[in-house]
Amino acid sequence: MSRSKFRLAPVVRDALDATGLPWEIVQGTKHFHIRVCGDLVGILPMGKMKTNSRQLKNLLSDIQKLGKEQHGTGHTSERRVGPDSHAR
Repeated sequence: MSRSKFRLAPVVRDALDATGLPWEIVQGTKHFHIRVCGDLVGILPMGKMKTNSRQLKNLLSDIQKLGKEQHGTGHTSERRVGPDSHAR
């Protein structure tokens, strides 16, 4: 777990900690980049963000999905496209 001067919303910090994976916050030019195991999970603006915003909900969802994928418990869906796919 990395700590930075950026004040991370408690729900995001809890979601990151719940993955059990190493994470960090990297300051970009206009946004903060949230990385888990070196993979970019999402970005947050440097300004204030509403706690019930769609952006925050999507970020939490992405963090949870990545945590499940890294632990091998996530469901991955594949969509077949091409001549072998059987469209119904």
